[in-house]
Amino acid sequence: MKQMIEKQNTTTFEAWWNTQPKFRSKAELARAVGTNRVSVRHWISGVTFPRDEYCDKLFEITQLNCFSPSEREAAREEHERMIPAEVKAARSSTYRANAELFRRRALASWRKRRERQRRLVTRAELDELRRDPRKRKNVCRNCGEILQDVGPHLRPAHKLTVAEYKEKWGFLRSRNATRSESTQEKQSAAMKRIRHQPPKWTRSLLPAAQAASLRTNRRGTARLEERLKARGKRLAARPQHWKRLREGDVVTDARIAQMRLASKSVPEIGVAVGLSLAATFNRLRRMGFPPRARVFLHGEPVGWRQFHALCSDFGLAEGEAARRLRMTVGWLGREPKPKRKGESLSPALAKKVVRLRAELLADYRHKPATRDRGGRPKQLAPTERAELPAKYDALRADLKAFRRWLLENPTAPRGAAWTWLCERFRAGAMRTLQFWPQFFAWLQKDYRLDTFRRAAWVPRDVAIQFLAGDYGASENVITYILEHQQANPPES
Repeated sequence: MKQMIEKQNTTTFEAWWNTQPKFRSKAELARAVGTNRVSVRHWISGVTFPRDEYCDKLFEITQLNCFSPSEREAAREEHERMIPAEVKAARSSTYRANAELFRRRALASWRKRRERQRRLVTRAELDELRRDPRKRKNVCRNCGEILQDVGPHLRPAHKLTVAEYKEKWGFLRSRNATRSESTQEKQSAAMKRIRHQPPKWTRSLLPAAQAASLRTNRRGTARLEERLKARGKRLAARPQHWKRLREGDVVTDARIAQMRLASKSVPEIGVAVGLSLAATFNRLRRMGFPPRARVFLHGEPVGWRQFHALCSDFGLAEGEAARRLRMTVGWLGREPKPKRKGESLSPALAKKVVRLRAELLADYRHKPATRDRGGRPKQLAPTERAELPAKYDALRADLKAFRRWLLENPTAPRGAAWTWLCERFRAGAMRTLQFWPQFFAWLQKDYRLDTFRRAAWVPRDVAIQFLAGDYGASENVITYILEHQQANPPES
């Protein structure tokens, strides 16, 4: 039979084999193509025609037209047509007599090819991907295999449904949550090309779907954010989704934070950076800023605590303080409710409180320390002196953390520093430094200096400079108060 086929088949491949100098044996050619030497021998002798995956490699090696993508199908059909009928009948009878054996061989061959084609991530990469469901969604979190779509792989490989897989690894309940970006882009392009619209009958189900969504999600939050919070984590920044301006610049968290510290409202920030109100509000909320515009003083928003401190420091009755702030008696009557004790004041009212405090403090600094014996006037009011050690400790701790990062990243650009700081803000850390506008100005001004990037500054000295500038006192006074109160702590 073999001789009959050889006589009818062309000898192009065999002629190339007999004249080529590169491969000394059929085994070498088989290794280059990725098969065994028996298959190569059958191809050369004309018994069988190679599959497409081998035709690609053979065409790259031999440059024969019979293996090219445009002519291989015609060559295969010609090869099949020239096989005699008795040869086909003999092959069929042999297969039927040993069907189970041939099936096992085919399955074993398929498994070998499948294992060779599998692409897996490393163990370290898999551990990192398991911690973040937003990265490389087309990588199976169970085994680490790289796929186009993880969904069809789950049932045969891991006996899991797609819903169980998403719940296990914290994915969104979205169809695109397990697909590669290329697959999503192809599907999106296809839907846009055909102008896909949901069927009309689904509109009657919209109210029920909206009600179900409200039952399973809190207003203003996303499923991914809720699941991360349930694990004690926060939704990190996603620069790949941030809006770009016409100049190509990204609207960073740092830019939004600086405008918030300048007491800008959400609409003002949104117009300035070109973001919607919802996007601006959510990014500020995730960084830990108050939901409304506020005035910041001594590392915190100005609120009712500052109003009470104003009254106690300068001996004002609450009614007199309200009158000097030009507020009504009704406003003062609403204040004592317990739920309002920790609230912040509106920007207009907070500015009035800060202005009035500055006026009263200027008079206070010209009065003698004691009425009877006189003495040098004090630069800080009693509540300011009492809160100073805690502010210093918090500032110094945050500055030490920032300095450690600089030592680990001495060549990082200013943008990288802003990114790291905003990530810390999103994680709920460094709150004192976050609400200290002087720190942002210092970073913006001195980051280009080599001594700054090499962290050649001391957190203690910088913290004292910040406190002195914010409280309007000299650095010597701040240092004296800190040393005196640390040596003689107040009695509880």
